[in-house]
Amino acid sequence: MRNLTNFLDTDSEELSKMDKFAKRIRFVSEKYPKIASGSSRVVFDINDKFVLKLAKNEKGIAQNETENDWVLQSSYESIIAPIYKSADDGTWLVSFKAKKMTKSLFKAILGYSFDDFGRWLIYYYYEHNPNRYIRPSPVNQELEELISASEFGFEIKNLMLDFDMPYGDLVRISSYGELGGRVVLVDYGLNQQTYDTFYNRLEEQIIRKRLMEDLRDWFKEKWVRIDTQGNITGDCGTMKDDKKTTRCLPEKKAKSLSKAERKATVAKKTKSDDQFVKNTEKAEYKRKD
Repeated sequence: MRNLTNFLDTDSEELSKMDKFAKRIRFVSEKYPKIASGSSRVVFDINDKFVLKLAKNEKGIAQNETENDWVLQSSYESIIAPIYKSADDGTWLVSFKAKKMTKSLFKAILGYSFDDFGRWLIYYYYEHNPNRYIRPSPVNQELEELISASEFGFEIKNLMLDFDMPYGDLVRISSYGELGGRVVLVDYGLNQQTYDTFYNRLEEQIIRKRLMEDLRDWFKEKWVRIDTQGNITGDCGTMKDDKKTTRCLPEKKAKSLSKAERKATVAKKTKSDDQFVKNTEKAEYKRKD
């Protein structure tokens, strides 16, 4: 905790006397190792438990202020790396330190892939922003059930909608970390107001185009529904609301199975009251990223 005490007792006072962003960055760079740097903030390593987020410009201040919002901090503490201390003027904040997140670790903790999570989140972003002009196709039924039923998926979706956050940062693996065995957001300061005020709209268009191309590839797989007798009966998502959910699989995978194999994986699901039930070994499907 020595470095943290030094920063809060001494270095923060020195920073408060400085009126230039570059001067603050030079001062901190001489004392603490740099972990990362973006267009708006620089992240420094204070010790094994805390990091310092230092604003490089006005948009960095805006992002620090968003992350330090007390409603956000109190309502979503289970899915964020919380703020420990901050400057009154938003020029810096001290956050709890999370370990680097990887796609394999994300899936190991949550049970679904980061890429699937990203597609699901993008879909809900546009579902709740009908004024935005892109309308992606719905995600497949089983993926929807799995992610929506998880506390993490539910909370991230609500955070995005409650604080009007663009999905861009939320579908980058670098925005997440591992803290106490949980997946948490470590970069969550960009809301729509800050984006509209400081960022070029072209950047979002480039990101959107890249992600939508990826989504189109995903939906080309054409997921189909399988009934209790093992028959392929239509597109995924066409089942009546008053019927118990059966199974959805990519059409190619479904057709590769025998009728008995399809019937077996449906039976495994319909016998359970759980929202998500794994396929049988024969029907197990792994998408190639």
